Amino acid sequence: MSTSAIVVVSPPLILEQLGFNLAAYGRVAGLTGEQVLIKKGEDLAYRAPGGNSLAALFRARAPHAQKITEAAIARGFTLGRRNGNHKDGITGVAAARAQSIMGGFKSILANVSLFEGRLQIRGVRVSTAGRRIAGGRRGTGGFAVPGSLATNAEREILFPGVYKDTDKRMNFRAVSTVFEINLRGAASGFMSAAWLMKRIRRLKDSRRIELVNPRSQVAPLLSRAALEGSGESGSVAVRLSSFVPGSLEVGNRRGIFAHALAALSADIGSYLARKESEALKATLRNGMEAGRTIAEAINV
Repeated sequence: MSTSAIVVVSPPLILEQLGFNLAAYGRVAGLTGEQVLIKKGEDLAYRAPGGNSLAALFRARAPHAQKITEAAIARGFTLGRRNGNHKDGITGVAAARAQSIMGGFKSILANVSLFEGRLQIRGVRVSTAGRRIAGGRRGTGGFAVPGSLATNAEREILFPGVYKDTDKRMNFRAVSTVFEINLRGAASGFMSAAWLMKRIRRLKDSRRIELVNPRSQVAPLLSRAALEGSGESGSVAVRLSSFVPGSLEVGNRRGIFAHALAALSADIGSYLARKESEALKATLRNGMEAGRTIAEAINV
């Protein structure tokens, strides 16, 4: 589901200054108000120098998956609730994945390891022949070993040669927490990836390359920002359209929109100052040339 809303920027002076600079930019560059809004709207979203575009700022502020995992370990794997959580901070997706490997048991034997900043959980699985197996890519092959077997001796009787010292008893809460942490880590780059404008594709059997939009199931672009208003009068607003939930809230809370708009306004201001300096130098140069012409005429 897409959200489309006008961005409220604080302090409002940022938008007022941007509007003033946009109007001046249009006069200097010889562009219509609509052309100014389109050109600078693209700069705001993707092309602003110095890493100050919305795309660059969202990417820079996206937490790395490893940091999310390390933070979860440091706080003892407690999870805060989020909108849409199943219960106790666990989403329905994480709960479903936990249920898929638990085989209907209240607890299972499993082991958890840390690999490249992500938690890996592997439930103990046995085949119909009673041998320990990997369980396939999703870890659901064969049968789960119930964690209700309290002692190693009991496990060894029922599943000889299957049990390892690294296997731990884990209930539904523990298993689903691991999946939830991994899902949050995987989602950390989703909001920033939504701003990818172009990617390079080399055509098959050809030396030609082209720029194409990254694809998704809902739209060619998951997020875009545009300037609205009047480029001539300097009345301007920013509209954010996004299929990524929370983009507007995150952008406002972390000051991303205010930062990007202030940087865009400053960049336009630098352009205007440079053009004013060039015009002044040209005027002085023309004046000196006119003076030399007059002097030469007088001395003839």
